Amino acid sequence: MGTWGVGAFENDDALDFVYVWQDDGSEAIRRALALGNGHVPVDRGQEAVVASTILAAAFARSAESLPDGAKELLARDGEQLRAQPRLLRAASKALERIAGADSELSALWAETSDAQLWKAQLRGLLRKLDAIKS
Repeated sequence: MGTWGVGAFENDDALDFVYVWQDDGSEAIRRALALGNGHVPVDRGQEAVVASTILAAAFARSAESLPDGAKELLARDGEQLRAQPRLLRAASKALERIAGADSELSALWAETSDAQLWKAQLRGLLRKLDAIKS
């Protein structure tokens, strides 16, 4: 995995996803969160974390945690994303799957010295989404 940090946008799959989002809009966010059942491959997990981060920023109306290109896309798509609150439930469910045993991303992070930091980032994002939902 081309990763240089525990942040949602600190990996190649995340940055690639921004281009998909640019082309496909909020549909890209919805697809990234639809993990289905069974094993979650690393690239799908990375995309779901990014999509969840984007949603948290959209609903909080704060893009400061996003890279510049994503900030511009959020300005374009934020209202459309906020009109789909069901995506918040999908994001929470996706993050729980990514943190679980059937996640390649979780398994890869477990092998690193940053495993606890990565888990803390995931838990923090889940808390943000839960606060927005309530």
